[in-house]
Amino acid sequence: MEPCTARARLGHAQTMRSPIVSRAVRSLGGISMFALAACLSPSAELESMHRNSVRQVAEGSLLTPLGDEFAEQQARRIERVHQLADEGGISSAADHYFAGLILAASSGAEDLEIARTLGLKAGELGEARGFRVAAEAIDKGLRLKGEPQRYGTQISYLPVLKEWRLDPLDPRTTDEERSAMGVAPLAELNERERLLNLPRTLEAEGEQAP
Repeated sequence: MEPCTARARLGHAQTMRSPIVSRAVRSLGGISMFALAACLSPSAELESMHRNSVRQVAEGSLLTPLGDEFAEQQARRIERVHQLADEGGISSAADHYFAGLILAASSGAEDLEIARTLGLKAGELGEARGFRVAAEAIDKGLRLKGEPQRYGTQISYLPVLKEWRLDPLDPRTTDEERSAMGVAPLAELNERERLLNLPRTLEAEGEQAP
């Protein structure tokens, strides 16, 4: 048995002996999250949380909400990022990148602002993908306020049209500005939108699955 696994199981057993602590752990996201935090370094934990989120999204359908369980798990991941930030656990370029990715999945204005800051910091520290995270956070924040997105990272499925469409864009943004944030030129974004809407396997509901 690996030392980390042994510690996690021992911690699980000791925790379960205390009904009060056991209930507290469950309320914070379950034994698995508790064991994960006990075993992994902050850097490894951030990457693991992101990869778990990506895996869950990939297992679902783009046209079907992922449900309450996924939303609860995402909320726990976001809360954990805040905890790690408060504890000084976000330090490297990769830490800032993965923390920003997790917060960029939120619909909270404060989370998105922090995601923007984390993404920009990741880019400054040498993780170029961080700029794209910042662009996504900026665009999502603008769309939540009913304003056009700046860079072109947000796309929505319109059930009435049964098509994917880029969310409204601020026409003042240039391709040079997009490139600086790791976003493709507008012509390429429009081509991706077109490809998403090509006829493919139909779902049971008769809607196109991109």
